[in-house]
Amino acid sequence: MFQKAVANRPWWLCAHGPAQLGLDRAASLQPVPTSSRPAARVVMLAPDLSVLLLSGRDPSGAGVGPFWLVPGGGVNPGETPEEAARREAYEEVGVVLGDLGLPVWRRHAAFDFDGRHYDQSEVFFVVRTPLFASVPTALTELERRFTTGARWWPLDELAASSETVFPTGLARLIAAWISNGPPTAPEWID
Repeated sequence: MFQKAVANRPWWLCAHGPAQLGLDRAASLQPVPTSSRPAARVVMLAPDLSVLLLSGRDPSGAGVGPFWLVPGGGVNPGETPEEAARREAYEEVGVVLGDLGLPVWRRHAAFDFDGRHYDQSEVFFVVRTPLFASVPTALTELERRFTTGARWWPLDELAASSETVFPTGLARLIAAWISNGPPTAPEWID
């Protein structure tokens, strides 16, 4: 399956064809299926300044892994980003959240996962919550295959960790949110 890309774009969207990239033409004629979707994530921050993250790995065995990420996922048709973030939090970690306020960050994420290429526009909410035991209530088949656990990470430990965490620089982003308060409009992050 063809997965080599230039600037996070598959070859058929680039100015170069497969030969210019040093690829076998037959292999390059099998593009990775692409899913474009909006997504919403919710950063849950406990009173002790720890953040709940999910651990996972690419079930296809390719790509990045293991990794940690903020709970959340795709926005369903007819759903607002806030509704999606609350639904995903309940499904993935078993918590019922109230009003999340406005999104504080946004990012564009392009990545390969489980044999598909995702082109995702994400918004992030931050909410303070008590510590709770994470118990998934309604994982999808894909989420069951890739999720390996959940953990509350103290911010100082997260900042010092060499683990792969999405979004990049999450400890720094949360520290800035704590120091400066929420922005008036969602800020772009990496």
